[in-house]
Amino acid sequence: MAALNASLNKRRFRLRHLKNTLVVLHDGIGSAAALLLALALLERPVELLDYLTSLGPLVVATSIASMAALWALGVFSSRWRLASLFDFLAILRASILVSLGLLLASVLYSHAGLSSIDLRSVFIFCMFQCAFLIGGRVAYRVYRLLLRRKVKELEDIDAVVFVGALKEFDAALRAAEQGLLKNLFIAAGLIPRGAAEAKRVRGVQVFGDIDKLEACCASLRLGGFSVSAVLTAASLTERPEELRALQVNARRLGLQILRLQPVDLGQGAAPAPVNFSDFFLRHEIRVDHERISALVRGKSVLITGGGGSIGGEIARIIAAHGAREIIIVEISEQALQLILSELQEFATDCGIHGQLADVRDVNRLRRVVARAMPDIVVHSAALKHVDLAEANWQEAVKTNVFGSLNVLQVAAELDVPTLVNISTDKAVDPVGMLGLTKRCSEILVSRVKETQGRRVLSVRFGNVLGSSGSVVPIFLRQIASGGPVTVTDPAMTRYFMSIREAAELVLVSCSLVANETQNVRVRFSTFLLDMGQPVRIVDLAEQLIEWSGWTPHQDIKIVYTGLRPGERLHESLIAAGEYATPSHEAGVFQLETCAQFYAHVEPALINLAVALEQDDKDLALSAMQAMIERHEPIAIETTGGRPA
Repeated sequence: MAALNASLNKRRFRLRHLKNTLVVLHDGIGSAAALLLALALLERPVELLDYLTSLGPLVVATSIASMAALWALGVFSSRWRLASLFDFLAILRASILVSLGLLLASVLYSHAGLSSIDLRSVFIFCMFQCAFLIGGRVAYRVYRLLLRRKVKELEDIDAVVFVGALKEFDAALRAAEQGLLKNLFIAAGLIPRGAAEAKRVRGVQVFGDIDKLEACCASLRLGGFSVSAVLTAASLTERPEELRALQVNARRLGLQILRLQPVDLGQGAAPAPVNFSDFFLRHEIRVDHERISALVRGKSVLITGGGGSIGGEIARIIAAHGAREIIIVEISEQALQLILSELQEFATDCGIHGQLADVRDVNRLRRVVARAMPDIVVHSAALKHVDLAEANWQEAVKTNVFGSLNVLQVAAELDVPTLVNISTDKAVDPVGMLGLTKRCSEILVSRVKETQGRRVLSVRFGNVLGSSGSVVPIFLRQIASGGPVTVTDPAMTRYFMSIREAAELVLVSCSLVANETQNVRVRFSTFLLDMGQPVRIVDLAEQLIEWSGWTPHQDIKIVYTGLRPGERLHESLIAAGEYATPSHEAGVFQLETCAQFYAHVEPALINLAVALEQDDKDLALSAMQAMIERHEPIAIETTGGRPA
């Protein structure tokens, strides 16, 4: 390794030496050419050769003097790709110094009776030298810029729209030109109202104020750009109303909002907050937001567990897409207050209501739904932590099974048009209480779909980064306290996606069922989100430790704690007897399953209720196993399979 590093350092030194030599030669030859061209312009062609021959030593001396002046003024120490106005002024000063030297040499030549050059030639030389030396650097920067844009087009990198004042826009473009904003291609700009206006900055179009975001994105799409995010200047936080409007529009258009961190040279660079998607080993799926808008625009949506991570994000998305009314049903007073405060700040055109209620209380739930009469119910309320569900199995059964049963029954009684149930990959061939209870909720949804023909569905997906109890904030907290970072097992893997991606795909899945008609029925009751490839948890822990500036296993230890009850090393997305077929929406699979018989579900629920009364865990396990195991395989013709 040491020999390899030494070889690499030697190659870097040679390359740097070659670049410096080329720069010196460029400036020396450019200076000589400038003087020769200046002399040639003022002399008759027949006398030019003799004249230049006599002044040959002066041309060489001028070239050497120019290189010395440029070196003394620090021009050679500046990288061409970072060449700025200060470098150009330094070149101008060097040209003026050399021109003054030429005048002095001309006077001395005249006194000695030798050929000399006049003032006009010196002035022309000064202009040509500046043009050659500055022009070379400008041409190189233009070449680098065009090359970078070409590479971005070939790599199909998504574009971003910058929002901020003109000077901030200019600074961001400078940083992008110099390669300081990696993986970001600024394709357009928007300027806040009241700020200085311009049509273009460094060749990049300014489309107007922040309200023009949708028109800007549409224009860029016509130009072949795929816009993925909005890059905001830090100063935009001083305009809260415009920032909130931007957030609503960006969410509606499916754009991520990024913030360009300011750099204070006195205090150092302020670290950017963690973006959980930075730790993805996959690209987020872009969804059809017109489909989401068509689903919720002008509709009333009730969300159980709306104060949680997924429920709250779904509420934000549907508020941005024109829902008429959102009813948040939440058992936690604090969570309800937080999400209501947030929604009421920016969703001014949408009725926002909150109800403190427990889905396990069927009478309270019935009154809430009857008063709201929603068009769509999103059932997100659940106990979701493996260890807590295992230790408190009674509560997991009450919430995840009987709570889901209550929501389904009330929705059927009050003829709610569409209902979506949030499930989990732990429901696949479950090994613990969390997986068993969530699998039972899927069975209950399937029963309603098959026996009553209602528009209901379950959406199954894996872990959500940044959600309550997510492994990333836990790891960050452990790293901040000096470690150790606790990982269950070095081989453990999990599927991950972002909160926004999961919420958007849930709504896309819901739209597939919500569009049912009497003649067109969706026969699937369970949908699966494309989770990409599983991620090793220890790899994620090591990345977070390195991101925090430490060395894994040295500065911050990683400790393996072993599997907890109800936990397994690797999660699955598809159960035995299930087949995944692609839907016509990217990121969503339909799960075809074996023939399911539902006559046994009612007796299993009765036994499960008895198990709760008797506090009999074995009876509860037996009842849930009976509920999920009554099926027979059937032949299914499908071109699908397990999602990659």
